[in-house]
Amino acid sequence: MSQIVDATLQKIRAYLHEIYAADTDNFTEVDNSFVVTRGSAAVHVTVSPLTETDCVVQALSYVVTGARIS
Repeated sequence: MSQIVDATLQKIRAYLHEIYAADTDNFTEVDNSFVVTRGSAAVHVTVSPLTETDCVVQALSYVVTGARIS
């Protein structure tokens, strides 16, 4: 894995620990990606190399529209 990906993963990990200091159960790290949960919502954050000096951070979350709660 490239150094930029490692450095970016370390920064994301530090941010998540800072944000969720009281409750680290809100995120999980799996194979160079993170899953952040809150209630039934989840955001998947992945880091991929782009070039030797750049990487891509992708955040993916499914959104439900038009749901009626009864």
